[in-house]
Amino acid sequence: MSVLIILSSFAAINLLKPQSQSGINAAAAELSADIKSQQIKAMDGDNDGSGEGSSYGIYFQGTSYTLFKGSAYSSFDPNNFEVTLDNGVTITGINLPGSVMVFDQKSGQVSGFSAGHNSVEVLNPATGEQKVISLNKYGAITQN
Repeated sequence: MSVLIILSSFAAINLLKPQSQSGINAAAAELSADIKSQQIKAMDGDNDGSGEGSSYGIYFQGTSYTLFKGSAYSSFDPNNFEVTLDNGVTITGINLPGSVMVFDQKSGQVSGFSAGHNSVEVLNPATGEQKVISLNKYGAITQN
């Protein structure tokens, strides 16, 4: 009987681990997609019919990040779009000036890029699993 209990506990542990990994992988994939989307909007130019292009960016905070239009984040802008991370995943190790990443209009390059200050870490505190998302000055993403 005790052998069966031990075996079933190992099976339960092994079945739960892929779920936590998929949570961190899904959060990192969603964040990467939103980063690329903001860069494409900045490169595209006139996105809202105003006749003018704009910069676009992302403001990072603990359990969420905010997509915004313009060269600076304003918490009062009603057009901001906040994305909340699921499954207890958090954003830590925000290694960006002012916790903000902005893409320049037309070129799509990271505004004010500084090597060594170009990454965010997505962490699942329950499991300790993490993904580091880094960008180069052209906005190319790498994940570790």
